[in-house]
Order: sequence, then C-alpha cells, then structure tokens
Amino acid sequence: MKERLYNNAVLIFIALLLLAGALIYFVDVSIKREEQEQRALHLAIVNEDVKAEVEQALGNFSTLISGVRSYIKFSEDMPSSEELRAFIIDQTRELEVKDSMVISYVDANHIFRYSFTRSQVNPDGLVGTSVKDIVGAKGIRNLESVKRSESFKSFGPVNLVEGRVGITLDFGILKNGESIGYISAITDFKPIVERIYSEETIKDFVFRFRSHRGVDFDRERVYDKTRVNNPNKDPEYYKNFDVTDEDFIYSEAHFHGIPITIGTAYKEPYKRNKYIMGLLLGWFATLIIFLGLLLRQIFSYKKANAMIHSQSKELSKLMATKNRFYSIIAHDLRSPLASIIGFTDLLKEEEFEDESTSEIIGDLQKSTKGTLKLLDNLLSWSKLQTGDIKFKPKYHNLEQTVNESANVLAPVFAQKEIELISNIDDLVDIYADKEMVATIIRNLLSNAVKFSKEKGIVNIYSVIDGDFVNVAVQDNGIGISEDNLKKLFDIEKSFSIEGTKGEKGTGLGLLLCKEFVEMNHGKIWVESKVNKGTTFIFSLPLHKDQAKK
Repeated sequence: MKERLYNNAVLIFIALLLLAGALIYFVDVSIKREEQEQRALHLAIVNEDVKAEVEQALGNFSTLISGVRSYIKFSEDMPSSEELRAFIIDQTRELEVKDSMVISYVDANHIFRYSFTRSQVNPDGLVGTSVKDIVGAKGIRNLESVKRSESFKSFGPVNLVEGRVGITLDFGILKNGESIGYISAITDFKPIVERIYSEETIKDFVFRFRSHRGVDFDRERVYDKTRVNNPNKDPEYYKNFDVTDEDFIYSEAHFHGIPITIGTAYKEPYKRNKYIMGLLLGWFATLIIFLGLLLRQIFSYKKANAMIHSQSKELSKLMATKNRFYSIIAHDLRSPLASIIGFTDLLKEEEFEDESTSEIIGDLQKSTKGTLKLLDNLLSWSKLQTGDIKFKPKYHNLEQTVNESANVLAPVFAQKEIELISNIDDLVDIYADKEMVATIIRNLLSNAVKFSKEKGIVNIYSVIDGDFVNVAVQDNGIGISEDNLKKLFDIEKSFSIEGTKGEKGTGLGLLLCKEFVEMNHGKIWVESKVNKGTTFIFSLPLHKDQAKK
C-alpha cells in the first residue's frame, strides 16, 4: 500500500516536474514573443517618425516654391534677382525654411541668369554658364519639357556640383504664351534628415533612402554612378552595417509624384536576455510548490498580454492618424493659404476704380493670415499635448528675441497705426527655449494690437525679480471684464471677444502661452480694467539652476 502511495507520489512529482517545465517553457516563449513584438512596434514608430519628418520638410519646401511660382505668374515682367530674393526672405521668415536651398532662374537657352540663397547671391558662380555643362544632353532634353509647362517637376535626389545631395523642384515660366525659361529650386537633403540622426537614434537604428529610380542615397551622396563632388562619406550609410534587405521595414514619402522610399532597421539582431532563462531555472523548485498560483498568474499574463497587444495596435493607428493630421495642417492646408496671401500681396499693389474691391482684398488677406496663425497655433497645441514638441532651453538675449518677434508683427502694428514702445534691458540673458519664448511674445503682442484702438500704444518692458525676469505686454485698449479674467487660460471655459476692428480669435494662443511659460519654469498672469487696458506678465528664469527647480 505504502509502495503504491510512493509510486503514485513519484508519478505525481514527475508529472509536476513535467508540468512545471512546460510552464517555464511557455513563459520563456511568451516573453521572447513579447520582446520581439515590442521591438517590431518600436521599429515601425521610428520609421513613421522619419517619414513624417521628411514629408513635413519637403512640404515646407514645396509651399515656398508654390509661392514663388504664383509671384512670378502674376508679375507683369519677370522679377529681378533682388525682387525675387526679397520675396523669398519674406516668405521663409514665416515658414521657417532654413538657408539650405538655392533658387536659380535659367533662360530658354538653358543659361543661368541669376542664382541665390537667402544669404548669398550667385553662391556657386553659375551665372552666365550653361546647364548643359552640368546635366549633359539627356538632362537638357528633360529640361526642355520643364520650360514649356508651369507644372512642378522633380527629378529626385542628385549629386550637386557643390558637393551636396539635392532634392530638385522645377517649373517653367510662360509670359504671353511663350516660355522665357524656368526656375530650378534645389534644397539640401542633409538638413532635412539631420534631426533624425540623434545619438540615441543612431545607437540602435540604421536608415536607408532610395529614389524612385531604385537608387540608394544618404546625407552625403547619391549612389547612381554619376560624378560625386563630395569627399565626405556618411558613416551611417546602411551598407556599413551587417544588415540585409529583409531586416528593413519600408514606407514612402511622396514629393510631387516622386516617391522616396524610407527604410529603417535595427543595427543589431535580436538577442535574448541570457539572465532570464537562468532566473526561470532558479525558480524551478518554487514553481512546483506554487503551481496553483503560477497557473493563475499565467492566465492573468495571457490576458494582460492580449490587452497590451490590442493597445499596441490601437497606438499604431493613433500614431498614423496623428502624423496624417500634422501632414494635413503643415502641407495640405498651409500651402493654399500661403498662396492666397501671396495673391493678395500682389492684388493690393494694383489700383482699382471701385474702392470696395480694395477693402475686400484687405479683408481677405487679414482673414487668411488669421486662419494661418490659427493653424500654426493648433499645430503647436496638438504637438504639445502629444509630447512631440521638444523642450530645448539655452541661454539667449531677451531683447534680441523680443525685437525679432516684434519685427515679424510690424505690418500688423502699421495697419492700426499702433506705436510699440520697447523697454527691454539689452543686458538680460535668459535660460529658456528661444522658439517658445518667441511664440509667447508674438501671441501677446498680437492680442495687444487686436484689442487696441487705432493710433494706440503698446508697451513691452522687463523687470528683474530675483532669479527671474518679468516681461510685461501692456496696452491701453478695451480691457477685460472680471468675469472673463477668470476664464483666461482655462480650456474648458474658453471664450472669444472680437477685436476693435472685428478681428476674430479662439483663445488658443493664450493657452499655448501658458503651456510654454510653465514648460520654461515660469508663471503668467494678467491685470486689466475695462476701457483702460490690459497687462499680461510672465516670468522666465535667468539661470540654468532655476530652470531645473
């Protein structure tokens, strides 16, 4: 009887050992699968972020060149180099396009007539030379079709004589039905993707870029067997690493009908954590004792794993929706608005017999600029809420930032003949994110103009307060009631008041100001009396140590 019990106990013990071993094996496989799924999801998110970065940068470039095309089309004669360059500088001030592109006017005989960047004229000494010397007879045949059409044409990435990788965008110039040449715009590819190559990113990932012709290219050169004028090589070129084509996942960024394939892969293959198996084996005996608890935990783990997997899929969909939303605002909506502003700039220079026509054009321009500002604020607010705006504090001069922001709004002040008086201490340096501070100042100055009467006065001044500086924007406008003061900076109690000339608003700009001030470890408050004026005050840290508190 005892021997039978013993044998049964042995059998039960063996069965428990086998069951425990099976459970350990299941846990090991599940952990491995979870790690691989998370790894694949992370790879997909990084690839989608790279695609969004490229599309946004190319979208800004396309928006600018679309404005150039409109400016030329509605000019009676071909603008001079100085006129077109002034237009470019004015447009890029709002679109934040960096000085990494070259605009060239080439006549119908393919001779460079002028060429410039935002800061240089004829930077590569091409004026007076023939395009044929650069692209050859085949390239000239392609450009012959370009000059006869005002439609955009891109030839994809090319090796430039200047030693850079350029993305081209060309269009023909037609006057009175005859071609007088074409505009060739080239933007440098390297700055477009430079932010992608952070230390944290390149530690784990390698990127591959391929043109519509199936040719690989990177930040330094295009591998299409054409002459390379750049002695530098990209150390992050994917062929420098032990990766295969199967290791990459791909997406496409489209630029005027030209797809750019973007591949992302891990630099190192998946490796199991060697300590996990040792830990599982170490707990083998304990698992037998607590078998019942383990079964319950395994069930909970499977349920949680299914939930995580479901949430991961939902997160991927949300990320795709978010990136599409950013793309719509940054390109599909901003481009036509920028073109309308360009059209109204040209129309305002014309003289009309009917005075109401000029008023309508002015109202259209004002409304369009207001809509563009709202879209920019909406985009910033959306990115802020999803954590896509990176906080980059640094030391910079407060007066310089204020002056740059005020210069952007100079036309707005001029429209209502409002005088801006600035008393900012020119010796004050602050430790804050410069772009965020500029956005705060622009929004507060815009509000001051909006609620000021014509020929009013707006003051902006600074006062040192210990380790902080207080910046005040003061107007003598219509003021804000006590009830509305309580609703400021509260998104759930948002309200809108028309300006003194019927200007519309949403209150989103003030919410953005509050978020940016608090991100920079400051505070914002307001003082106001009806019919006497309003003063918005915000504080910013003077030193890095204060910014960390």
